[in-house]
Amino acid sequence: MDDTAADLGPILERLKYVLSLGVSILAVPLVAGLHGASGGFHILFLTLAACALTIPLVAAGVLPAVRSQPLPRQDLRAQPVDVSSASSLGVR
Repeated sequence: MDDTAADLGPILERLKYVLSLGVSILAVPLVAGLHGASGGFHILFLTLAACALTIPLVAAGVLPAVRSQPLPRQDLRAQPVDVSSASSLGVR
């Protein structure tokens, strides 16, 4: 890992904390407003269902269509071991 990625770690953790705090602050007024507007939880459940459908669709939409480079192939065949070099490794 290079220095740039190591320097961004604490910053990203703080950003994640602030983002989750902001979302949780908005959740309580949203629930209260939807409950008050409809007189029950029906609209709230429909709103949550719409979010549950929208979030994965948006996430799938931002994925790349194709890989820019193919994955390297791995050779899964057994490789022979050179036993003559075992003595140089300290094996008796």
